[in-house]
Amino acid sequence: KGQVNRKLLLAVFVVTGLVSGFFWWRGISLRNPEAAVQKIEIKKVDKKKSRQEKLISEIENLVATASGRYAVYVYHLGDKTGYGINENERMPAASLMKVPVMTAVIQMVTDGKLDLDDSYTLEGADRATGSGPLQFKPAGTNYTIDELLSYLGKNSDNTAWVMFNRRLGKKTMEEELVRLGMKDSSYDDLVMTAADAVKMFEYIYGREELFPYLTDSIYEDRIPAGLAG
Repeated sequence: KGQVNRKLLLAVFVVTGLVSGFFWWRGISLRNPEAAVQKIEIKKVDKKKSRQEKLISEIENLVATASGRYAVYVYHLGDKTGYGINENERMPAASLMKVPVMTAVIQMVTDGKLDLDDSYTLEGADRATGSGPLQFKPAGTNYTIDELLSYLGKNSDNTAWVMFNRRLGKKTMEEELVRLGMKDSSYDDLVMTAADAVKMFEYIYGREELFPYLTDSIYEDRIPAGLAG
C-alpha cells in the first residue's frame, strides 16, 4: 500500500508539472505571440541585381583579352538606374566631344542667341584633317548653322567642329558640359566618362530637334548595324 502511494504521488507530481508548464507556456504565448512561434526569415533574391552582375561579368570577360582599357555604362531611362565597369574613369572622348557642341548650339538657337539660318564663312584656319568633307572646300564658302550641324552630326566633320569652336569659344563648350551635368569630363582635355556620356545622351533623348542631325549618318554600319530593330 505504501508502494502504491509513492507511485501515485509520483504520478500526481509529474502531471502537476506538465500542467503547470503548459499554462506557463500558454501565458507567455498570450503576452508575446512571437515568442511562441519561431520566425523564419526568407531572403528575397534580387533578380534584377543578379542579372546586372551577370552582365557585368560577361562584359569583363569580353574585354579581359582585348587591348586597351574599356568603360561601359548601362542606364535604364525608366527607373533612372544604371551599372557598369570603369564608368567614372576619364577616357579619350574623340568625336563624342562634338555632341556637346551640337547641344550648345541648339540651346543657343532656342534662347534666340543664334538662328539656324545664320551663316559662317569657311576660313583657312578652320580646316582640320581627318573626318569630314569640309576640309576640301574652298575658303570663303558660306555655310548656315543648320548645314554645319548636319556636317558635324552626320559626317563627324572636324572642320565644322573647329568652325563652331573658333566662333563660340571653348569656354562656351565647357559651360555646356556643366549644364549637362557632365562633372567628370573636360572639353579642354577632350576626356569624358561613360557615366557622363549617358547624361549627355539622356538629354538628347528629350530634345527631338537634334535627331535629324544624328540619324542617317555615314557611320550607320557600326553600332546601329548590331542593334535589333
